[in-house]
Amino acid sequence: MNYAKFIKEVESITRDIVAESKEYGTEVDELAWQYADGHQWVIYTGMSWDLCDMMRRCHSDLFNQAEGDFEDLGGMKHCDNVDRAMTLIAFHLMYNGIRDALAELEEEVAA
Repeated sequence: MNYAKFIKEVESITRDIVAESKEYGTEVDELAWQYADGHQWVIYTGMSWDLCDMMRRCHSDLFNQAEGDFEDLGGMKHCDNVDRAMTLIAFHLMYNGIRDALAELEEEVAA
């Protein structure tokens, strides 16, 4: 796992979301949530740990943002173990990454 792979994956997901939104009229934020929630880097514990570890080392600001989002939604109150916490932080990393990529795309289209 590296940051370039993360960006490539997020950009691919973003393209899929835009296409799906145009085809079915679904809100992009709802699709971003669904894509992040079902992504293998979120649902598989080992991959969640890898994503969180990579982000913590390479882009601590993004990791800290995701960790803060996790805490804002109750943090460990909703987790029975640290593996569950990592999957939730990984979810926020993916969700935030997708939303950021969608915002950048909107800025490019508007320019």
